[in-house]
Amino acid sequence: MSRHDSPCVGDSDGSLHPAENLQALDFPCNVVEPSNTKPLKEALAAFTLAEQHIKSAEIAGSDIDIPSVNELRYFGFHICKALSYEKEDGALQLEEIKKAHKHCKRASYDAIELGLVEALEEIRDFDELFSGKVVISSVISSYADKMSQVDQISDTIQKHNKADRDEYYSESLGFLKELRDIARFLKKSKDDLAVRMQENNNAESRATKAEKTTRYSIAIAILVPLLTVGFNSYKASPVDSAVVIDSGTACTPALGLKKE
Repeated sequence: MSRHDSPCVGDSDGSLHPAENLQALDFPCNVVEPSNTKPLKEALAAFTLAEQHIKSAEIAGSDIDIPSVNELRYFGFHICKALSYEKEDGALQLEEIKKAHKHCKRASYDAIELGLVEALEEIRDFDELFSGKVVISSVISSYADKMSQVDQISDTIQKHNKADRDEYYSESLGFLKELRDIARFLKKSKDDLAVRMQENNNAESRATKAEKTTRYSIAIAILVPLLTVGFNSYKASPVDSAVVIDSGTACTPALGLKKE
């Protein structure tokens, strides 16, 4: 079967690879040492959770979360290695299972962080697009409260000591939901704000045009009288003649000579 004939290609909704079904598997004793069954199921539960976070991040940001995907690759490596041991090598098998579990947790952490960054960037881009160009509160009355909530979440995340990573990411998951809700809420108002911003731009354009017309009218009103006075003065001035001929007598005024 070629790659393109495989039923797994194009599994966009995950229906062909339901991760939650992994937790219900019963592992035969000849593959998994009995005492390792519980840790393995815990690792598979972590895999399911990580896969959900990655899918959520991809849907929200339309980008593949490469670090998280790599962590799941490492999970697969350690699981395969764990299953390669004989039943008697239970300790080595358990060590690989624990490594796989840790990679799944890191995959979840990376996906949550990616989601936080993308949600904050989306909200920031919205604010930069409309802030100062339109009164956003005229369309979104709760905008100030929403942005205050975003600032508070951002400050809390930055100030968290992250000593307990599980606790930090558990809280961050709640923050992520809040930020995504805000981002979706703002997105719904984009069209209305764009129309309002265009109306403002048109009004400013008309005002600028009217101001220019007014300046031109004032300039013309000042220049026309000045030009009229100057033209009239030019017409009224006497003609300066160097030679005046009177009764056949030529005079040169500058020298006062008379020619008979």
